[in-house]
Amino acid sequence: MSQRSTEKRLPLKAAFRALRNRNYRLYWSGQLVSFSGTWMQRVAQAWLVLKLTNSPWGWAFSASHSWRCEHDRDDREVGISDEG
Repeated sequence: MSQRSTEKRLPLKAAFRALRNRNYRLYWSGQLVSFSGTWMQRVAQAWLVLKLTNSPWGWAFSASHSWRCEHDRDDREVGISDEG
């Protein structure tokens, strides 16, 4: 018998217990808005590059460049380096 079948499942109410805290609700809703805005910006940028260049290579470069720039910034903030 698997361990999963013997575990007691939490009710749905308990899964969202953290949302009872006002500060966490504000944080969570702010993160949701921020994530949605970032997603919309990336989709719009990719669509614009594709429309202007009519080239999937331009779209691929644009998408990879925006992803890489964001992760480079995060690595510098934490002090992580590719150089070892």
